[in-house]
Amino acid sequence: MKSLLKTADSYLEETKIIISHKEMDLEYALHPVLEDPTCRPEHEKSPAGFGAGYPYMTAVGQRLVSRVQTLALAYAITGEVKYGERAKQYALDICDFKYWVGYWQTIAEGGTEKSSQTTGYMLDCVIAVYDMCYDMLSQADKDKMEKNLIEKGLEAMYHDCWPRMSRDRDMDHATGMILAACTLLREDNVDQMKKYLDMGMTYVNWRLNFFLKSGVNEGHMYDSLAIDDIIVTLATLERVTGYKGPMDHPYMEQLQI
Repeated sequence: MKSLLKTADSYLEETKIIISHKEMDLEYALHPVLEDPTCRPEHEKSPAGFGAGYPYMTAVGQRLVSRVQTLALAYAITGEVKYGERAKQYALDICDFKYWVGYWQTIAEGGTEKSSQTTGYMLDCVIAVYDMCYDMLSQADKDKMEKNLIEKGLEAMYHDCWPRMSRDRDMDHATGMILAACTLLREDNVDQMKKYLDMGMTYVNWRLNFFLKSGVNEGHMYDSLAIDDIIVTLATLERVTGYKGPMDHPYMEQLQI
């Protein structure tokens, strides 16, 4: 806990971050307002020397997730408002981002996908605050987060989930949908959230069957990340809905052996 709070305190002192891409440094404002990285020129056109795989939004997303989740957890543990307020500021500013996706991956002319790994990072940030800082959110805050989680996160992932059933590194689309739907689930929106839960579980079951039968993998790192995502997501799903999911799938039994 001491280590967590030390990290959270260091995040409170930040007003900007610098992300290095090879020999280029990019600076982003964090506080008092989180800069929208999708309004930067780098978002629409890769800098000289970078190809189509320029990891612009991926790098930004990774750093935002670490900050928001740490601050939200620090608030949940200590109740100290300073942590929750900063986490809330980041989540609400993320809701104002023009896109929750990398331009070069999906938005550019000819792109058919509506989401990317970045979408998962943005979604992870907002659900962390919606969940762990819920008691300090106004109704307007909750409405804003829910609207953006659905429109920029869940709907985009739902659109891409089925055609992307091929790569371990897309598991975060399925598990992200499930976790976000679990976070937003209420008695009055069961049918709406069921759509995302069903699609996410379809992907998870497909992936487990693929692991079991194909003998093919995308490398130990991606396989490990996929299984970690599945285990955390199924545990959350059971706590929220009572549904155990495929924890007894034959492949999961192989892992235990």
